[in-house]
Amino acid sequence: MKESSTYQAILEEGESQGVLIGERKALLLVGTRRFGPPEAQIQAAIERIDSITKLEQMTDQLLDATDWDELLASA
Repeated sequence: MKESSTYQAILEEGESQGVLIGERKALLLVGTRRFGPPEAQIQAAIERIDSITKLEQMTDQLLDATDWDELLASA
């Protein structure tokens, strides 16, 4: 069963979801320290991002952005 392509696809999907959750959490954690707690619409916008690369880029931009809106605009 572990060699099954379906099983492997499910594992990969789970790993990707775990990475997305971790990237969002890191972005929100560091962003909150920098800009203060995000408003509900900002948090919802971040939760909708499903690209690991985009979340990584946003995390990289945290020191250059002046607020949550500018950070989201950079995405």
